[in-house]
Amino acid sequence: MTQLPLSPPPLPDSTPESISADLSCIHCGYNLRGLFPDGRCPECGELIQDSRQGHLLRYADVEWLKRLHFGTRLKYWSIGITILLNLMAGALVAFGPPGELFRVIGQIGAALGLWATMCITAQEPRVSLEENPVTLRKVVRGSAWAAFTCGLVGVMDPNASYLITPFIAVLSGLAGIVTFGGELVYYRRFAVRIPDEKLAKSTRNLFWYAITVATLWVVMMGVVAILTTVVAKPPPLPGTAPPPMGGVLMMILAGGTLVLSLMMLIGLLWYVRMLIRYRKAFAEAIENRGV
Repeated sequence: MTQLPLSPPPLPDSTPESISADLSCIHCGYNLRGLFPDGRCPECGELIQDSRQGHLLRYADVEWLKRLHFGTRLKYWSIGITILLNLMAGALVAFGPPGELFRVIGQIGAALGLWATMCITAQEPRVSLEENPVTLRKVVRGSAWAAFTCGLVGVMDPNASYLITPFIAVLSGLAGIVTFGGELVYYRRFAVRIPDEKLAKSTRNLFWYAITVATLWVVMMGVVAILTTVVAKPPPLPGTAPPPMGGVLMMILAGGTLVLSLMMLIGLLWYVRMLIRYRKAFAEAIENRGV
């Protein structure tokens, strides 16, 4: 006869090990270290397993994804609305309304763009709740507010002194460049988390394209300033023809402005097309979360 064992063999330990490293909840940012992976976050009730899936967007917090989706859609709609309103303003100004209408309508579009930037740069819950004093998110938000405020000052005080107006124009331009560049850096990070290598590459290329256009614009303005103050001379008497250099200066300014305007339009269309692709990616991530 076969002898039975005195006691049954021990069952394998199926109890999952607790999380040994810092891990933030994707919904509230709570540190899940020491908890079991098959449980729920004690702070918000989110499944801990969802927070262990990595940093892909399809596992991110739903409310944060919805904000990104809304901000991206608002961003390209704000661009379209601004262009449309400015065309309407141009038609109205031709029939008599004051030129300040351009600035007012432009500020409406700027307000929509500011709102979109706030949504795009919203802090992800899974990131530590304690944020460093200086981060890309804060820099982009601060520059967006600076650009909007400069535009608002121009609308409220169109007759500012000749010393204040150039300063506001320069500050607004720099703030706008920082905001746009920072948003592109943000979007490229999203593309890596989709993941979509082609979209990430396109976003990076657009970033350097925008830097190139901004640099060319600054160089052209510098050349025009030098020619205006050093080379070109005013007509000797009222009513006389301007010197030849004046005509050359105007040709340089007109040609450079036309080329850069076309480059800006190409970049703008590129940006809108890219935003549409990101909006679709955010929508797919939200759908993946079952919402």
